[in-house]
This record gives sequence, structure tokens and C-alpha cells, in this order.
Amino acid sequence: MKRDGVEPNVFTYNLLVKALCQNDRVDAARKMLDEMARKGCPPDEVSHGTIVSALCKLGRVDEAREVLAVFPPVCASYNAVVLALCREFRMQDVFVVVDDMVQRGLKPNVITYTTIVDAFCKAKDLRMALAVLARMLITGCSPNVPTFTALMKGMFEDERVHDALGMWEWMVAEGWTPSTISYNVLTRGLCSVGDLNGALSILNSMEQHGIFPNVGTYSILINGFSKTGDLDGAVSIWNAMTSAGCKPNVVVYTIMVDVFCQKLMFDQAENLIDKMLLENCPPNIVTFNTLIRSLCGYGRVGRALGIFHAMRRHGCMPNDRTYNELLHGLFRDGNAEGALQMVIEMLNHGIVLSLVTYNTIVSGLCQIKMSKEAMVFLGRMMVQGIQPDAFTFNAMISAYCKEGKIRMAASMLGGMSAMNCPRNIVAYTILMTELCNQHRLDDAIVYLLKMLYEGICPNTATWNVLVRGAFKNLGYIGAVDLVNHVTTDL
Repeated sequence: MKRDGVEPNVFTYNLLVKALCQNDRVDAARKMLDEMARKGCPPDEVSHGTIVSALCKLGRVDEAREVLAVFPPVCASYNAVVLALCREFRMQDVFVVVDDMVQRGLKPNVITYTTIVDAFCKAKDLRMALAVLARMLITGCSPNVPTFTALMKGMFEDERVHDALGMWEWMVAEGWTPSTISYNVLTRGLCSVGDLNGALSILNSMEQHGIFPNVGTYSILINGFSKTGDLDGAVSIWNAMTSAGCKPNVVVYTIMVDVFCQKLMFDQAENLIDKMLLENCPPNIVTFNTLIRSLCGYGRVGRALGIFHAMRRHGCMPNDRTYNELLHGLFRDGNAEGALQMVIEMLNHGIVLSLVTYNTIVSGLCQIKMSKEAMVFLGRMMVQGIQPDAFTFNAMISAYCKEGKIRMAASMLGGMSAMNCPRNIVAYTILMTELCNQHRLDDAIVYLLKMLYEGICPNTATWNVLVRGAFKNLGYIGAVDLVNHVTTDL
């Protein structure tokens, strides 16, 4: 261009500046501004705004403020800085920038105020959000749909349902047409408080006003019905969604897989996964785990293993949660060999065994009276630096009790404190149950006293164990005397 004797103008330079900023070369873009000034082509507000926006997107908001200070004030550039500061929740700096706007002759607009309101709502500081709204109104700046929507969302999240509905009514009374986002916020808020009929009426209202529900709207409703246990209602919304031609995304598909699993409609759940693959909406790890968890929970371990192999064929690699569900299912089936083979596979695929995985293995082995093998894994987890928790110890104590190994169970209970794991009511009750079963009521009472000494209060299950033990060992009168004696001492 220069070789042809044509000097670039501000429009040309701005294209270059924009291209550099889009490629994260903001420093080169700033040098371009210097070149513009040297060539007698002063940068305009577009040039400055592009630089400011790029710096903000890169998290260099303080540099953006420096640019603001040396170039003519532009509201859009200030708004970019306000947004960047709000994302970092630097609210004192936000107010400094807004005051600077005013001092330089600019008036904060609805975008400025809405950005600040939204930041306070996300931080669950509704008091400040409403204070900004009040300042907005005083300055003659009317809130718009995004402003009302931000406040509604914040109020619903703070469980101020009445105030949120009042904000909606105010917005409509001002003549604003709610957006799909606004409707979705209202729908989610009503679902969160269990008002499913109200949420459905919102769906009907959207259609009456010519606003089409999107996949987010249907997702909120399906999830709302599912969480309240109204599975038929969830299926009804799903059918309405597909009839309306709204294409589900992976989130909605996953919710529906869970719904069909809860209804024990496993064929339909698997059909949905097949449909996802056909429609180029690949199931993710959550989708597969949802189905595997349900199948294992209902004893369909063989079918769950089929899904496990299918997910890998489709390029979705299992995670520790996948393996944990399968381990749990295999142990419930008494298939210790299959479960331990699954552990080897986990390790071969580089998955580090977590506390949850170790607990699944230990408790699974304990349930099928393989306490010796469980103890091996308990040792491995400690060597790995993973601290056993109350669940781990309770499983071992229960296993030893089921095997009649009271001394081992008592030793495990004593070892809890040494491992910085506080003894708990469950552990004591398990041990006292077996002592009573072995007609060792006196020893059970000793552990009751130990428990009380440690500040652990007996619960209904504990007292039931002792009373049943007393009946077995002392008869009716002796049991009553024991209860009266113990409760008197308490």
C-alpha cells in the first residue's frame, strides 16, 4: 500500500489494531497507535476502545485504566474496564472508575450500572445491588431487561422469592418484553422452590407472547420435575420439547437418562445414548456414569459392564467415579475376583486410587467376609499417604464383628485415635452389638461408658442394642433395672 504511494488512514490502521488484538498481540497494537500519531493519523475512539477491550480480556485491567487516563473518554471503553474489574470483584476500584467517568464528563449508562448490579448479585450482596439500582434511578437511568434479570436471579438465589416476583412485575409494568434468559431465570427460581405449576405456566406464557423456549428452558423444567420425583412430569416436558423441534443437548439427554433409570426403564435410557451418538451429540462421562450407577444400583452389573466397554469404544474414557460404581456393583454381587481385576485395570490406566475408591474396596471386601484382604488394602492406602476415615474403620470393625473377631474389632476401634480419626457412634454401636450377641453384656456396658467419657451421646440404635442384649442376658426385670441404672447415672 505504501509502495503505491497510498498512505493508510485511520480506518486501515484500526483494522490492523483489531487484527493484532484478536491474536493477543496487544503490545504490538499499542505500538501501532504510536505509529499512527507519528504519521499524522491520530487514533480515534475505535482505536483506543479496541486496545482497552483487548487488555481487559487478557486480564490486564490496570494497564487498560492507564490507557483510559491518557486518551479522550469514551463510555464503551469505561464499561469494558468496569466489566473486567467486576469479574475480579474489585468493587472499590469499580466505583473509582465510575467517579472518574463522571469527572470527565461522561454519564454512566444502563450497561455500566447493570454490570455492577450483576456483580453484586453474583456475590450474594443484594443490599449493595439494590443500592446501585437506587443510584441508577436517581441519576435518571432506567433499568432494562438485563438489569431486572440480574436482580431476579440474585433474589431467587437468596430465597427472596416474593421480591424476585415483584421485580418481574415491575419489569413488565415498565413495558419491557422479557427475554428468553429472563423467562429461564424465573422458571429456574420457581422450580427451586418447588412451584412446578408456576414454572409450567411460565412456559405457556412464553409461547403466548411469541417467545420460543430454548433448550435451557426445557432443561430447567425437566430437572425441576426430576428433582421433586415427578418423573412422569419430566417425561411429559421431554415429549413437549421434542415435539416442538427443540434439539436436546448433552445436559438434557443426561437428565433424561437419569429419569428413565429412576423409572427402571433401562432400555429407553440406553436408546437415548444410541440416539445421542446418531445425532452427533456424544454422551459425556456424566451420561455414561449416570447409567452405570443406576444399573449397578439395581443389580444389573453385567449390563453396566457392557456400557463400560461401549463408552470406551466411543472414545469416552472412564474416570475414577466410573470404576467406583462398577466396584460397588461387583462387590454387591459377591464377585471379588472381578472387582479386584477392575482395580488392576484402574492402575494400568494410570488412575490413582482415591480415598473413595479404597473405601469402596475395603467395605466391599468386608461385606463378603474377606477382612484379611481388606486389611491389605488398608495398609496400601496408608503407605500411599491416604488417611483412612471413619467409613474405612467402621467397615473393618463391622467385618471383624461379623467374623466373630471381637479382639481385632476392638483393636481397630482403639487405632482410630492413633490415626487422628475420632471414634464415632457407629463404630461403638457395631462393636457393642457383637458383644451383646456373644453374651458379653458387661463388656458392652464398658464401651458405653467409654463412649460417654469421650462425649459421644448414645442414639436410639445404641440403646436398642443394649436393651436387646439385656433381655437376652438378664431377662425382662434385669433389662429394666439396667436401663434405670444407666439412665440414673447419666
